[in-house]
Amino acid sequence: MKKLAVIVLALSILLIAAAPAFASPLSKAMSVDRPHATAVTYAPQRAIAGERATKPYPSYTYYSELGAILARIDRQSARVTVRQFATSAGGHPLWLVTIQKKWASPAARQRWLRFIRLQTEDPAAALAMLKKGGDLRVPVFINNSIHGGETTGVDAGLMLLKKLAFGNDAATRRILDNCVVMINAVQNPDGRITDLRQNANGFDLNRDWVVQTQPEVRAVARQIVKWHPTLFLDTHGYYDPMVIDPTTNPHNPNYEWDLSLKWALPAALAMEKAIEDNSIVEVDIPYRDWINPETGKSEGFEDYSPYYTPQFAMYYGLVGSTMETSYKSEDGVDAHYYGILEGAKYAAANRVGMLKAQLARFLRGVKGISQPATADIPTPLDYAYAYVIPVDDARQADPLQARHAVRHLINNGIKVYRATADFTVPAPIGVGASQVNGDNVYPAGSYIVPLKQPLRGVANALLWDGEDISDRANEMYDACAWQLPESWGFTREEVLEPFAATRVRVRTAADAAGTVVGTGPTFVLANTNNNAVKAANALLAGGLLVDRVVGNAPARVAGNGAAAVPLGAYVVNAPQARVRDLLVSTAQRYKVDFQTADLTGIATQQLYNVDRRGAMTGVLKVGVYSDDPTWYALTRLGFDAERMAADADLSAYDVIVVEDPSGLDVDAVKTWIEGGGAYIANGPYGIIDGVLRVTPKGGYDWDFYWANNCLGSTAYAEGSLVAAGYGPNGYTFAFPITWFQVDDPVAVAVDAAYGDWYFLAGYWQIGDPTGWVQADAAAQPIVVHGYYGSGRVTFCGPMTAFRAGTEATFRLLSNAIYTASYDDRPPI
Repeated sequence: MKKLAVIVLALSILLIAAAPAFASPLSKAMSVDRPHATAVTYAPQRAIAGERATKPYPSYTYYSELGAILARIDRQSARVTVRQFATSAGGHPLWLVTIQKKWASPAARQRWLRFIRLQTEDPAAALAMLKKGGDLRVPVFINNSIHGGETTGVDAGLMLLKKLAFGNDAATRRILDNCVVMINAVQNPDGRITDLRQNANGFDLNRDWVVQTQPEVRAVARQIVKWHPTLFLDTHGYYDPMVIDPTTNPHNPNYEWDLSLKWALPAALAMEKAIEDNSIVEVDIPYRDWINPETGKSEGFEDYSPYYTPQFAMYYGLVGSTMETSYKSEDGVDAHYYGILEGAKYAAANRVGMLKAQLARFLRGVKGISQPATADIPTPLDYAYAYVIPVDDARQADPLQARHAVRHLINNGIKVYRATADFTVPAPIGVGASQVNGDNVYPAGSYIVPLKQPLRGVANALLWDGEDISDRANEMYDACAWQLPESWGFTREEVLEPFAATRVRVRTAADAAGTVVGTGPTFVLANTNNNAVKAANALLAGGLLVDRVVGNAPARVAGNGAAAVPLGAYVVNAPQARVRDLLVSTAQRYKVDFQTADLTGIATQQLYNVDRRGAMTGVLKVGVYSDDPTWYALTRLGFDAERMAADADLSAYDVIVVEDPSGLDVDAVKTWIEGGGAYIANGPYGIIDGVLRVTPKGGYDWDFYWANNCLGSTAYAEGSLVAAGYGPNGYTFAFPITWFQVDDPVAVAVDAAYGDWYFLAGYWQIGDPTGWVQADAAAQPIVVHGYYGSGRVTFCGPMTAFRAGTEATFRLLSNAIYTASYDDRPPI
């Protein structure tokens, strides 16, 4: 049996992130018969203008050449259809290539399309169609180079395309008789052009599948939801030996893992044989080979998180596999080619059995049947009856985020219903539960997500409260906490028992209209959701003076009696009709409510730069260093934010947000802060020594296991401007988990701390090298601020904009930015 030393996993992950181009050893290359391999060494050609990479191997296809090649094949082969199905973040086309033999008749094709649609609408009807036989082909999806610098899949995909488009050999005929093959020619055009892992927005697209912030991911997700391919192969590099899923422990219990494994492991074995027979590349199958000798379990390449492309696809199909080839060379192309060809051959040979297993997955969801207990999933989930997402103010923390989530669920094929009348659910109810008038009554308009539906797995994976899986593995590949309600900040309630409700299925969820209440001239906007931040920034960009409430005792909302204007609320003076018209259009655009208020005697803070006379000279300029998703989140909130270079002129910025200061001149940064600049550490690696009197613990220590992560119950400090608008409690996401010992409580203020019990979901390595355990972080500060000279410093232990997906904590970051120019030190 092949073995993998688990202790080298961390190094392997670093190699993946760097995506190096490994060369095949020449002596090994020359000693192996490689039928389709070409020379390993040659003179590289110069890169095409606008494309960074020189040709790393002879068959490498520049992105600028790809469109013409695909169009030519489309014209020449009646089997092929090429269409642009999306545009990348950088403005480049994504092409979906479909290869299928001619259908016997239009009716035959329509029958197949109906079969595909019924799989996730009425799987019992689809199964009946399959039992009757006929031309019901299996969808096979090849997804190439989601990481732009991992190039070989694109060229292997072209090889497969040409074979299936023009070939007439037995293998080609069998594939086309039984399959419809779809090839995403290049998932990340931006990265292929630059030879980088990320797209133009700086995102690792293979970590974006839970929240789908990027256009490339949303586009492929639509294809997966539409076709739910039975076999999904995702080409990557570079591991030596090559890695092909199925994956290691721990497995996500929302998959029907037993059904997938029954087909995924033989498929991987077949692909392994084809690759090793026809190339110099050797293959590891993590499920079989990555065995921790201490536990006897496979570890280190788990499928637990649905952040990744194949894992997301598994919810809709049957087999999803990452294929990490070994070399950025012709050998790597060969390995990918023989692997994806064999995958299509395997699907063709096992068409009926694989389709039956895929339908069995969906039928389990409809019938409410859990998967059987196995060694891989010893404790299968006992699913609730449904989730309820209320949108009324009495039960919903954030109605805008709730409807945003409903639209996200619908876009991902999940059946969502809206109650047309009030309804009552039996006790007990689960996560996020509250009591109204002594019973569990939900008003009409509440959304219902039943879990007796074909896509139960993905619905539950997005809405459940997650698990603490610390005892299931010694090492993890990535974060494993992602729950949408806590990450996005909306309320969902789990209903365990059946209930009756009059309901209709919905295809979208419209937000309530924004309003402007009263005649002014002073209006306030509560800082209770991300749209409020967007609205405030839009007004600032339009030249209006927007302030923020920093003291709320004497202020009252007009006509609202004792209701005080909340801390952190945005303030706009609109004495003129044209200014009020701008408020109305802003309220309508962002679905927010401006209210007339009396601010007599209240303290406010300007959210803009001013000259000595108090006149506005411009909006705050924000620099973001080393974390593009944070930059992306801030630009979507409307901030004037730009990605900072290491040698940037710090004087150009009012605030800098740093994920990792490596490369910066830290002494220069300290001097800049001392002179009045505002510094925000977004996560543990952004913390710099000597500017706040705190001792960071956990993730700041390089001995602390890097993959320790959690969604943690968080208490927000009353009166904190950084936590303004949050109320007393919420959730934050930490990766790795970090907290602070405050060494000088007078000089350092605590804005947020973990609760006494905080660990909702995630992973903490048992026997962490530091000796710390989960209890050490309980009730400890996780967001703090203070001053260094004239500058304000905020340290956020949690990742406030992690992969632009933790929308619930975006306002911690925006509050910290707005507070940059405000000095709340007590008088000496």
